[in-house]
Amino acid sequence: MELQGYVLSQKGQILGPLQKEDLLNSLKTSKVHWDDLVMVQQEPAQWIHLVEHREFKPYFYKWFVPGPSEDIQLLGEWYILQKDKECGPFAYLDLIKFLQVKKIAPENLVWNKSFEVWKPIYECSEFSAPVIKSLMKTADPTISRTFFRRRYERIEYQSEIIVHQVKKTFKGESIEISPGGAGVWLDTSDLESGQTVFLHFKAALTIPSFNAVCLVVNRDSIVQGQRLVRYGMQFTSIMKSVQEAIQNCKSRRLA
Repeated sequence: MELQGYVLSQKGQILGPLQKEDLLNSLKTSKVHWDDLVMVQQEPAQWIHLVEHREFKPYFYKWFVPGPSEDIQLLGEWYILQKDKECGPFAYLDLIKFLQVKKIAPENLVWNKSFEVWKPIYECSEFSAPVIKSLMKTADPTISRTFFRRRYERIEYQSEIIVHQVKKTFKGESIEISPGGAGVWLDTSDLESGQTVFLHFKAALTIPSFNAVCLVVNRDSIVQGQRLVRYGMQFTSIMKSVQEAIQNCKSRRLA
């Protein structure tokens, strides 16, 4: 019986054919990442993130969600560097909780046994947007309890934006929005969690153009060669009439 081969897309480079065991071993040593794209060589189809692929998704949960698996001892213990002090070990889901309550930031350095060196969280594929979204969709109560429900649900919202930070100006576009904040793409990787910025949104859908003071709450991993970086923004100062317009737009879109 012919072994099933996989083709991998990593930072724009196509690798393969690769066997399942090769990919699993490379995941354990961080040579391959959970947010890399993969497809079956014999069944060319749409690319899909490894964490979402039916053959690899069970391994992610086996390794990172507490259970009797021996592999959890290899990849499940994480350490955090805070003020030059090594803290830990922590479980993977603990770090996700810490990020949500702002106990740690994406810029914090972390380490586990699969790393050769300490890395900032935003460079770890285990905390990338595709992986987190996959976890949020699971029905497993052990995982679902990890995530806090947003006060405001977001809707897709594409608008040109301009960001002012001290004497610098950046351009970008919004991805999603709610009365409490927005997800945006920006042409800079210089912003860090905890910084305050001034955003100008151009009019789109039924929402007029508006300004808002925002807190940077998270930043996705920076991919080499990628021009835009994704950020999560929380509105700290915004006109009530704009919040109402966003809420009304959301109600119509979800109706």
